[in-house]
Parts: sequence; structure tokens; C-alpha cells
Amino acid sequence: MKNNFDKELGDTLRQIREEKKIPASVVADRLGVSKQAVSYWELGDRALKAVTLRDYCEILGVTMQYVFDRMDGANL
Repeated sequence: MKNNFDKELGDTLRQIREEKKIPASVVADRLGVSKQAVSYWELGDRALKAVTLRDYCEILGVTMQYVFDRMDGANL
């Protein structure tokens, strides 16, 4: 079962990544993970560790606060 927070976080990260036209493969390469891992995070199927979220945000050129502010309806 998907956690609402993980799903909302993943949706938001995907939206930002797509807006910035950054392929998932670039995120995966820079994080040293598979493209499938990025997909799991963006679908909310796997939770992101805080350090990975920080690095993910750095790749996207945004702060974690920016991501949290963009989240819609997550139970923070």
C-alpha cells in the first residue's frame, strides 16, 4: 500500500523534473541508482531517505522546502 506522503512527494518531484526537462536517467546517473529506482520514488512505491531527497533536490536545482511547499494535500 502506498503511503500518501511518499506518493505526493514522488508526484511533486516528477512534476518538477519534467518542468525542468531533466530525464529520469540523468537523475539516476547522478544519484548512482537505476532508472527503475527513480521510477519507484516518483510513483511513491518506495520511500526516499532524507539524504537522497537532498541530493535529488540538488540535481533539480531546488530546495527541499520548495518541494514541500509544492506538495498538494500531503499529510506533513
